[in-house]
Amino acid sequence: MSVLSKFRTIPYNCYEIAHPTVESCADLSLNALTAAFRRSITLYGTIFIIQRVISGRFGWADILRTIPKALQSSMFVTVNIYLFISLTCQQSRILKKFSLMTPLNSALLSSLLAIHLEVPARRRLLAVYMMDIATETAYESMCLHTNFKPIPYFPVFLYAASMAAHFHRATSSRDLLVRGLGFLIGQRSDHSIDSQPAVETQAAPGLWASLKARLSPSSHDCTSNSCVHHAARSGIRGLVSGYLLSVIISLPGLLRGSSPNKESAIRLGAFLAVTSAGTSGIQCLLQKSSLCRTSLSAKTRLTIAVFVSSLSIAIYPSRRIALHIFWRTLASYLKFDSVPYPLPEATYAICCAALAFFVVYEPQTLRKSYLKSLDQLSGDCLSKINRHPLEAYSGCHSSKLYPEFFPMKELKLSRVSPKFIEQVLIWSVR
Repeated sequence: MSVLSKFRTIPYNCYEIAHPTVESCADLSLNALTAAFRRSITLYGTIFIIQRVISGRFGWADILRTIPKALQSSMFVTVNIYLFISLTCQQSRILKKFSLMTPLNSALLSSLLAIHLEVPARRRLLAVYMMDIATETAYESMCLHTNFKPIPYFPVFLYAASMAAHFHRATSSRDLLVRGLGFLIGQRSDHSIDSQPAVETQAAPGLWASLKARLSPSSHDCTSNSCVHHAARSGIRGLVSGYLLSVIISLPGLLRGSSPNKESAIRLGAFLAVTSAGTSGIQCLLQKSSLCRTSLSAKTRLTIAVFVSSLSIAIYPSRRIALHIFWRTLASYLKFDSVPYPLPEATYAICCAALAFFVVYEPQTLRKSYLKSLDQLSGDCLSKINRHPLEAYSGCHSSKLYPEFFPMKELKLSRVSPKFIEQVLIWSVR
């Protein structure tokens, strides 16, 4: 890609490129500061409340402990956005021009400083999440600039293999995927998951103690009828959960008056139904088989059941979900939760820098929902970048996502350089 092969400078200032609709850099930073705090406090407040509800700890003491964490995370996002915009303008002022590397440098420094304000327990999770977003964006950019053709059904097998590997590795009942699948399967009778429960409990007490009543039928009633019963009950639970989840996802759109996507709701419900029913039924059948029960451990049987049932993501194809599960699994195998400072912080900053580069020069490669969220956090600053002049210097289709935005009326000629008038404004009039 030409933008990576030559680091060219753009002979225009930050007003002409970064914020053509706002004359003052200080006003731009202040607007971004207030918008980021307002948006992030709502976002993190909702996230922490949902976590409290799911965990069942919703007392006043838990709420009081949640408020400082929500405020701390909100301040982290706010400072990150504010520093990024401020440093972008400061670089342009010092260099008296807008470099192709300006967004990357600003994002790297601002993210590296702001991440230290985040709750330490969330930094590693954020780093994994940003690796997920950055990987998907780089993949979209590669498809855009090369003749690479996606491998058919590769996300399906990536998701199934990642899910199976994750459950084979999982050793904690607090793992989000373990708790999620356990919820879909539903509570069962309190029987052991293996013929020798003591051995399994010693190997991973937290995980198997929580899964023994959920992910395995009892050893003495696992007949063909009971397997069908367990699978049907789990499938209905997954189907209802999928529909409810689709309603929650589409709730913001419904409040704005848009119609819900019925096909997506059906696909999501069917995907979760087949996943929960398949995991429960296959696990039951493997437990019922005397050969499998004696030759395969409970963890191996669960891994097989999860892999086969996870192939049902073909009903609800999503490369985003597949990549997210892949990075979570890889992080668990690399023991990313225990890596020392400053590796998670540096990983987060590098991924943010890469994403900032794509946000400015190739916004069409990012997820629409993620780009919209970033734009709202910045006070609509990212969607109002004057990207048309960037195309001549970056070699990218920077204005493809916003082809109609060109601030002819908003720009004040007293603040615009003669070179910009000659090369951009006069050319655009022609």
